[in-house]
Amino acid sequence: MKGISTLLCAVGLGLAVWPAAVRAECSTIADPIDTDRPDSPDDSATVPPGSLQIETGAGVLRGGGVTSLDAPETRLRLGIQSCTEVVVDLPDYTHAFGQGARGFGDAAAGIKHQFDGLPEPFQLWAAAGVALPTGARAVAGRGAQPYVQVPASVELEEGVTLAAQYVATFHPGDIETATDHQASLDLECDLTDTLGMFVEYTGTYRHGSAPSNTADLGASYRLDQTHQLDILLGKGLNGAAPDWYFTIGYSLRLDQLF
Repeated sequence: MKGISTLLCAVGLGLAVWPAAVRAECSTIADPIDTDRPDSPDDSATVPPGSLQIETGAGVLRGGGVTSLDAPETRLRLGIQSCTEVVVDLPDYTHAFGQGARGFGDAAAGIKHQFDGLPEPFQLWAAAGVALPTGARAVAGRGAQPYVQVPASVELEEGVTLAAQYVATFHPGDIETATDHQASLDLECDLTDTLGMFVEYTGTYRHGSAPSNTADLGASYRLDQTHQLDILLGKGLNGAAPDWYFTIGYSLRLDQLF
């Protein structure tokens, strides 16, 4: 617990101090919508100050002989100042067809900061938050689950970006559950000004458990400056991973709320 508290305090202090030290410009309302979904790395530009971005969707997953529906997958992102946003993940409902877990997941809240002013073409973000024990134990697990997250990206050439992310999720309320470590690698390509595609690998590791490895591909289509559709199709690469999964989503941004 002491190690977890020290790590979370260090990340929180860094998020608080950095905006005061660097006053570089991040996204504004003149920029088009940029979402965290549907891929794993949250390497999207932070939401402009005073804007609320709503990202939502639904997914179907097949694993362990059970097919389950997950909806709505809703994330709220509120820009509180340049390069910094508050992130809230609302509880989603998981419904297993046949035998399997059913119920709501946890609600989660956090903060995400984009470190601007780095040498081009590199980008770096940091986020920290906690999933609150509001959901069904069979779906979400026991107790609060704090997390730290570090996405990064590099533009290989115009319209082609390589993104990566590391996430550590802790389980202080469940001493029987070890820390989850997740690493993602994502190749993104802008086909047009409004259409983008990506391919991704994700590995999830927990001490004492078999790793889960998945690969997926997806696309996003921007309807206009503040509205976007997305789709993702993935497959498990080993026995511990889901057989397959599919998500589809819609996102919008509301500007100049304050």
